[in-house]
Amino acid sequence: MSIEGKKVCLIGTFDSQPRDELEFGLYDIGADVVKRVSQDVDLVIAGRDPGKRADEARTLGIPILSESHLDALFSGRSPEELIGGAG
Repeated sequence: MSIEGKKVCLIGTFDSQPRDELEFGLYDIGADVVKRVSQDVDLVIAGRDPGKRADEARTLGIPILSESHLDALFSGRSPEELIGGAG
């Protein structure tokens, strides 16, 4: 399953690229990038110091990937594959 059509929220500080570039990249591969963590979000990608938004995502049961997973997502790997530990 791809990231296409999934609601994704970026939280924390990202070191690899500016946040707006990451958002555009996620849009390019079909994700719907949202600004707030809510029960409607399918996936959270956390950078450094995600703060209480990571706690919100955990409470809601939303899967959280780290910034290190972004290259794999941009290369076509599915979120499910990465969440499942295939790394």
